[in-house]
Amino acid sequence: MKCKNLKKYLLTDYLDNQMTVREEREAAAHLAECPQCQQLLREARIKSVAPLSDLSPQEPPVYLWHRIRLEIESRPAPRFGWLADFVTNIQNAFFMPRPVFVLSSFATLLVMVGLFINLNGVWIKGHEENGKDSISYLSFLSGAAELSGGETENGLGTSIEQYFL
Repeated sequence: MKCKNLKKYLLTDYLDNQMTVREEREAAAHLAECPQCQQLLREARIKSVAPLSDLSPQEPPVYLWHRIRLEIESRPAPRFGWLADFVTNIQNAFFMPRPVFVLSSFATLLVMVGLFINLNGVWIKGHEENGKDSISYLSFLSGAAELSGGETENGLGTSIEQYFL
């Protein structure tokens, strides 16, 4: 173990006896060889462990344990596994409001409306022209002379209307 790694663990896990057996062996071997780390360990024990060693253990109040237990019990049980993580990520991606998604959805909607209006205008113009051609053809077939005239004497409308009625 190098000095940098030991210094990181020395003030936390080593003093609290929370290191694994392998890490503890490596730390002891390094401490046997490194006087700087030995000095750091002595100072850490004097400044952080010694003042607390004279204190007597205190019992926490009963209500505190009760509140902690209620808080733990009210939390949902954690789900484990890659499938649960995947589902959680999907839920977070789709069910959380995100400003970027809202903005892109609005921009897409505007583009679609613009295209619809433009294409709808072209569609209507195209049908108007096709409609005039159809009227000309149908009037030719029926032999009617007047294509766009108004009402006829019998009130049935243009000659095309008369043809179909």
